Amino acid sequence: MKNARFFVLGIIVALYVMTLGILLKYSDKSVMPITTIKKVNINIDGVDYADAIGGEYLVNKSLKLKKGEVLEVSFLMPYTDSLMLTAMDLYTNECSYEISVDDNKIAEFYKNKLARGSYIGSDYQIVSIPEDMAGKTVKIRLRTSSSSVSDPVTDIHIGNRLDLYKRYIFSKAMPLFMGIFLFIYGGIFLIISLILNGWVDELKSNLLASAICVDLALFLHTYYRCIRVYSDTQYEKSLMYSSMTILFPLIIAFAFEVSKGVLYEKRNNFIIASLIVIAALNACHYFGMISFNLTKYIVYLVLLIVVVFVSVKFVIDLRKKQLDSTAKIQMIGLVILCVLMYASSLMGLLSRLLKGDSDSVIFYISSNLICVGALLFAYYQMVNFYINVTGAHARTREFESLAYLAYADGLTGLYNRSKLNQQLEEWEANEDNYCIISLDLNGLKTVNDNYGHNAGDELLKVFGKALKDVFEEEGGMVGRIGGDEFMVIMRRVGTEEVEQALRMLDAKLEVINTVKDVPWDYSTAYGYGFRVECSEDFIHQTYLLADQRMYEAKKEHHKRYRIAPR
Repeated sequence: MKNARFFVLGIIVALYVMTLGILLKYSDKSVMPITTIKKVNINIDGVDYADAIGGEYLVNKSLKLKKGEVLEVSFLMPYTDSLMLTAMDLYTNECSYEISVDDNKIAEFYKNKLARGSYIGSDYQIVSIPEDMAGKTVKIRLRTSSSSVSDPVTDIHIGNRLDLYKRYIFSKAMPLFMGIFLFIYGGIFLIISLILNGWVDELKSNLLASAICVDLALFLHTYYRCIRVYSDTQYEKSLMYSSMTILFPLIIAFAFEVSKGVLYEKRNNFIIASLIVIAALNACHYFGMISFNLTKYIVYLVLLIVVVFVSVKFVIDLRKKQLDSTAKIQMIGLVILCVLMYASSLMGLLSRLLKGDSDSVIFYISSNLICVGALLFAYYQMVNFYINVTGAHARTREFESLAYLAYADGLTGLYNRSKLNQQLEEWEANEDNYCIISLDLNGLKTVNDNYGHNAGDELLKVFGKALKDVFEEEGGMVGRIGGDEFMVIMRRVGTEEVEQALRMLDAKLEVINTVKDVPWDYSTAYGYGFRVECSEDFIHQTYLLADQRMYEAKKEHHKRYRIAPR
């Protein structure tokens, strides 16, 4: 029931964030005097293509451009009452390009890189334009640097430079801030998991979850073109490609780490196979053997396989009852992430088929499903982390409690004989000199007989506290070894230090007897021995020596106060 509440709360948080993102995206439309260019003329290598116009993408996605082809996009600068149209922004992909107004070139980008044969990735620019542009023809001449380029230029807007930049930030608000959150969250939890990994075994899966979050942050910022906010966009597509493919082995490894059910014994085969696939895909991209525009369909196929694999594994393990409560939480987050990633791809395809622009609701929903999936994944991993850490803390407390019961006297709270012997064996292994003090509390039987066992317990506790107060300050370990018998062990001390501590004990007991409100006195007999006084079986012989001296002192006490020996 508690885990169900976590699940429902996660869904509510995701819906709230998505609603907030929608309001943020559309909140700026009425205050920014920006014109979106939607009607353009397309010319490819001198041939006009009237059917090449394609909604948001300007160039129809079905039109594949070959390497080296020249695409010319032209449009008339619209008439407007605003005097603030001083800049133009555009997003290009794998092209060098130049911009001219009435055949007068005003900007040029990546011509030299194209001449050198260097890779040209994605690019976003805000270009200043001359005043009095209304009615003039703007031409953008692009030359492709790779094969099968389907979206050479998208989203052309005219406006004030600051407004264009604000529009860019607002339109990317959801993935931008979600990516920042995932990067910080993943980084912090990666460090915490590394620190606590030896303390909490269940946090091994959190290491992989943290890596997935960091990778998702990079993917969101590249897939949704947010890099322009803080860095160069030239390597955006390469980073997007790498981050997307690296997700596959991370997801598979995470699924096996969390859900050790079906096919677990073959997990290494699946992970190695996924690593080989992504290595091959990345090699094809980076060495220019196959363009990303061709291999992306293979990536989508691999993503579908991963989604099906994770979902089926989760259902099978769930039916076989091979998942504990925390594993269910983690796997739910992973399945949601995988399903929403693929749903985003399908809705994006639907948006393109319907030629929807970037302001359409369907396009916005499709472009933010991954954000919602990533948020829910991070949320459920955080819930799992909380459960594991609190559970580990409870287990640690329980272990400490059991350890205390194993090595402590339940009545006085002092160490028992087992703990003292364990410490003596450690000192003996190092051949350290030590002292054993044997103490016998006087009058326990008399107090028990005359005042009851509760009074006897009080006598033991008060005496035990006095022992602890005196000897722990001197570095000793104090224990009750049975009945009215106590023992203190001290390392690397001499006779003078021991005698001084015993005098302090006697003085403390005198103070207690002075202020006591009980009819009995507190006193003890003691004796001590050193390891160096023995020649063999050091621990046993030293204890016997201390015990013998204690009984001699006990006899002297009985003789002095004319107490009959027991």
